[in-house]
Amino acid sequence: MTAWSKERKELLRKLRAEGLSYGICAKRLGVTRMAATGMGKSAILTAAALNAAKDGANVLIFSLEMTAEQIGARLLTDLAYTHIDPVKYQRRAEGLAPRHRGLIDMAVKRLEGLTIQVCDRSGITVEEIAVLARMHAVELRQQGKTLDLIMVDHIGLITATDVHRGNRVREVAEFTQGLANLAKRLDLPVIAICQLNRAVEGRDNKRAGLSDLRDSGAIEEDASLVLMLYRPAYYLERDRFDDQQKDAVRVEKLAGCINRLEIGIEKNRNGPPGRVDVFADIGANAIRNTSFAGGR
Repeated sequence: MTAWSKERKELLRKLRAEGLSYGICAKRLGVTRMAATGMGKSAILTAAALNAAKDGANVLIFSLEMTAEQIGARLLTDLAYTHIDPVKYQRRAEGLAPRHRGLIDMAVKRLEGLTIQVCDRSGITVEEIAVLARMHAVELRQQGKTLDLIMVDHIGLITATDVHRGNRVREVAEFTQGLANLAKRLDLPVIAICQLNRAVEGRDNKRAGLSDLRDSGAIEEDASLVLMLYRPAYYLERDRFDDQQKDAVRVEKLAGCINRLEIGIEKNRNGPPGRVDVFADIGANAIRNTSFAGGR
């Protein structure tokens, strides 16, 4: 058994034994998903991983922020999702109702059948990411399989080499160029998540554009596809009014978009820009198409 296989087996064992106690407490630098905090970046990441794995892809996630157990918990709540009675990933295992425990048990069995590997080593450089990815690709090849998708969460937490350390613009360029080269060398898509700068928070229009990319235009230059996330409910939930009439309008607007996530296609090297709306239940880490639950 390889080291990767041992790590995956141990993660599944923990998820089965502990329930949700951990997390619940091609050829391109691929689809780079940009958003401010709270927009649903992690939900989109895990949804993309699950959808790819369900189609038979072998997926490798480099999670530089969350642990493998936290990623695993989010995968489970997505797989266990029902709109009427969802399991929230922040709920601790001991707080699970019996009906939720049954859903999670079934989700663990489904996850066992999917080939998603999580590497949660922190403080790694883009060169180390490339080495680990190539090692995993070799291991899969020895099993008669291929590595089909790499995901990185997120660019801002990659460690810079001594060459560019201290110059943030050059650091980010080092990261994006390294990931783009990795995608080309392994002939597969690399999806990298990045946070936006905070200028968007001070604007009336909170929808982000390419000018809001944090630290470097190299992200825009190296990425074949740039997606921006916008969840109107995030701001409507925060912006409350003392005036009852104004707040009633806010509540009505919130009810109409509580589960809507906008995905803006800001750059598409192989097609036109545009926008796609999806159903999102962020608390359960679930992303669906707009026909799900009436598309609210």
